[in-house]
Amino acid sequence: YCKIDGLSLSTNYIESKTISIKTTSFQQPIIVGVVYRRPNASLEQLNEAYEAILSTLNIIKALGDFNINLLKTPSIVEDNFQETVFNSGFVPTIYIPTLR
Repeated sequence: YCKIDGLSLSTNYIESKTISIKTTSFQQPIIVGVVYRRPNASLEQLNEAYEAILSTLNIIKALGDFNINLLKTPSIVEDNFQETVFNSGFVPTIYIPTLR
């Protein structure tokens, strides 16, 4: 695998790593991105960074810890983030809180 530097970043609000994996099973490399939003960090900045990552590459797998409670009624910013996720063809796979 090799790290994709332009999409791997660490700031006060987000950490992300994006890698390209070459295999003999697929002609094109598999792109995997993971994003971590620090607790209480700006959702607007997360949205901008996440949209940039998803629009730059055809990511096959996108993983993340976004520190957003999807079980409550979302704020406008949280709703925008969920729209970004759904519009990119992804769906959350965790439906219960991991912390109480």
